[in-house]
Amino acid sequence: MSNSAAATDFLSRYIIGIDLGTTNCSVHFVDSEAEQPHITPFPVVQLTAAGEWSPEALLPSFCYLPGESELPPKALDLPWAKNPPHAVGRFARDQGALVPERLVFSAKSWLAHAGVDRLKPILPWGGELGPQMRSPVQASAAYLQHICRAWDHQHGKNRDRDGNPCLIADQQIIVTVPASFDESARELTLRAAKEAGMKHITLIEEPLAAFYAWLDSHQQSWQKNLAAGDAVLVMDVGGGTTDFTLVRIEKDAVIRRHAVGDHLLLGGDNMDMALARQAESAWKTRLPQRQWSMLCQECRRAKEKLLADDAPDSIVVQLAAPGSAVLAGMKTHRFAREDVRKLVSDGFFPALPVDSPPPERRQGIQELGLPYAADAAVTRHLLHFLKHAGEEAGQVARPTHILFNGGVMIPSAVRERVRAIVGGWQGRDTVPELAGTDFSLAVSQGAAYYGMVRRGQGIRVKGGIARAYYLQVEQQGHPQLICVMPRDTDEGQVRRLPEPVFQLRANQPVSFPLFASATRLHDQLGDRVDDFAEISALPPLQAVMKYGKGSEHTLLSVVLSACLNELGTLDLWCEAVDSSHRFPLAFDLRGNSTPDDATAAPRGVTVAEERIAAAMQELQRGFAGAPTALSAVTKAMENALDIPRADWNAALCRRIADELLRNHAWRTTTAQHEARWLNLLGFCLRPGFGVAGDDWRLRECWKLWLQGPAAAKNAQIQADWWICWRRIAPGLRSGQQDQIAGAITRAVVSKDEKNAVHKGQPAGLEQWRCLAALEHLSAQSKLRLLQVLLQNSGRWPEPFFWIIARLAARRPFHGPQNAVVPAGKWEPLLPELLSRAHRDNGCRPALFAIANSCRLTGIRGIDLGAAARKQATAFLDKHQAPAEWLAMLNDIQAQHEPSRAFQTELMGDELPLGLVINNPGTDDTSSTQS
Repeated sequence: MSNSAAATDFLSRYIIGIDLGTTNCSVHFVDSEAEQPHITPFPVVQLTAAGEWSPEALLPSFCYLPGESELPPKALDLPWAKNPPHAVGRFARDQGALVPERLVFSAKSWLAHAGVDRLKPILPWGGELGPQMRSPVQASAAYLQHICRAWDHQHGKNRDRDGNPCLIADQQIIVTVPASFDESARELTLRAAKEAGMKHITLIEEPLAAFYAWLDSHQQSWQKNLAAGDAVLVMDVGGGTTDFTLVRIEKDAVIRRHAVGDHLLLGGDNMDMALARQAESAWKTRLPQRQWSMLCQECRRAKEKLLADDAPDSIVVQLAAPGSAVLAGMKTHRFAREDVRKLVSDGFFPALPVDSPPPERRQGIQELGLPYAADAAVTRHLLHFLKHAGEEAGQVARPTHILFNGGVMIPSAVRERVRAIVGGWQGRDTVPELAGTDFSLAVSQGAAYYGMVRRGQGIRVKGGIARAYYLQVEQQGHPQLICVMPRDTDEGQVRRLPEPVFQLRANQPVSFPLFASATRLHDQLGDRVDDFAEISALPPLQAVMKYGKGSEHTLLSVVLSACLNELGTLDLWCEAVDSSHRFPLAFDLRGNSTPDDATAAPRGVTVAEERIAAAMQELQRGFAGAPTALSAVTKAMENALDIPRADWNAALCRRIADELLRNHAWRTTTAQHEARWLNLLGFCLRPGFGVAGDDWRLRECWKLWLQGPAAAKNAQIQADWWICWRRIAPGLRSGQQDQIAGAITRAVVSKDEKNAVHKGQPAGLEQWRCLAALEHLSAQSKLRLLQVLLQNSGRWPEPFFWIIARLAARRPFHGPQNAVVPAGKWEPLLPELLSRAHRDNGCRPALFAIANSCRLTGIRGIDLGAAARKQATAFLDKHQAPAEWLAMLNDIQAQHEPSRAFQTELMGDELPLGLVINNPGTDDTSSTQS
């Protein structure tokens, strides 16, 4: 829940509640100027067929992107739009079932997927629609914009008491989000709403909105149903997410939201895919992406009918093969009612003993590109939530009532099973259900009711933020967390920590590692926490706090303060103890460098500060001297530290990098100075992320990119320049990588699309290696580069195999999944790679290229077909490739903890000690402590 500072919260005529759902959107509103204001549903006008529209209670969350001349003229016209570029709603869903490669769906789930660039046009996932593609934010904005225009069409001409038209931009809007949405997903939801044309927006959590809907329907009688000491479990299982919230009734009729569950990408979509896999298995095939999407849509319809109270005995799903005669290519599969109900019950709502272990944290199936929960048992996640929601640590919460919500919970049999399971954990037969309203409409109804509550009308549920927030500090050299915002802090409330007093380093890069927990219920303001369990890392703030007129390093005594902002998350600031200076800490929720990228491994050798100071003196002495002395700089630093360069840990490397960046003028002295400076900087900043402050460091490096190399005509400097950028490339932002790629591509690709780099051109080879490290490049750009390389005649230098390994990687080192070359594009090129590997007698770089470009990920559309992987496996086996590489081609679980040797092979450099890179999209949440 969040607080909007917009004054129109209390002035607009209408309060509008919007449920931005994974599968459906709905809208309710209140006319506050009516004689008796009440909550009213707003049916949304939408296309129901080509050229036909009508208002409907639900707006399906589907966006269809039509092909040229696919539909007749005016087929997509709406009362407020002629020839729109897309369709939203029921027609979009139905048409997309026929042409799934043009259908965007589950956009809300993509908003919460940190493994992709959520601002890039990546939807439909695996699509090739060029400028028609949409980002998750754009798709969400399309649904909200449709609602805006439908509202303005119907109510925009109404006037408020001051005579102003009631356009939606001037009304109070309450948009719902899953309670488990993290800060990034909330911020992106708010961004989508603003792009749609909304201005005065407040976010509220969906389970809480569902409870408010129940309160709206029981305003006069709720105390007859609930008494002090009762606890209501709100269980919201929708198409894409599962949310748990526990609401407690306290004395004096106080209602308080007590606990909120973690993010779970688990819902009806998973059930649809489970049924689709059954059909696929029966057909003994693995469907391509297009047919798989069609099958999932058919299975969704079959599931909904077979779980209904008046279900038929069975339903047949049909799937036509592309390019075949309709009857000859038709696949059919019959789903029996009892089999489907058993799959849902046993697979998603199994009866578990109360002492069952917690859900698995490994990576789940990613059939459609989304990182679904590994454990599909909703009841296991529910038990885990209740174990952390007890009033005292170690207690299992005992809800006295359950309020269900979400499309999955509509069938009465599913609700009865959950009630019996939760009752069993308490030693009784069942738990009573609070009879809710329409499960598809309750959330938007509750959102509108919350808008009334904000104006002082209605019953308020107390409880502010759903998470506790922590900052990491150092205590005698050991990391420790301090609670800066406890759970349930009320909106707008400033929390100040008068103690402890911190020392803030001004005029130099600093980092504020931030953490959050939805399950630690008892931590209070200022509490120190040594146990990182149940606490998730968030992107840290990295900044330079400017103080005074100069740039001298200064230590300031400060205390911390925090307050809720309009996203339902927090603002932090440092207040100087001895002055009026105030330093706001604005966290970049979509930053490049997140603690999830690296885990705390052994820190390497601890180095005394006096040794580091001595090494810095050697560094300064070397660059101040003659060019001939530069070759001895590294050895002198090794002697001062008494540690060989290979054993320098990440923290030490960054100290050296900071010194080089502060003295960037050193590189302009001579060509030899520049070569040594570039070499040391690239070595000490590799891989460009993973250590606090790296975002700042790369911003400083980018200034050098704009300047270019000082000795630009020197061949060695050219090579060293590209080596440096290749080493730090993973930490660069997408736009920066595109700029570098543009400059390199013009140099290494000829006008006739051939490799312009020939033998004996070290700078050109390093340019190619740098290109391969730019993982944010689009899949289309990577495919073009792969085609250029693979058609190059003659014998390859071995580094070209490493370049292929990175460009064709199935799982990026640090880039987003949406930038992976699709399997359908890479697989036809694989035989050429195998042929070249054969010519080179299966050299190690060639084997690595095959392994990395054929790895199994579990993501349909990225994984190569079984025949191609079998061919690659046979080649690796024949040439005695490492067992780890072979396992990666056939075992998804082999991806989770790649060895340090594999990471080194992938990076092209040894990683600094104390830095271990996780695969993107895993469930692990930990941080770099180096």
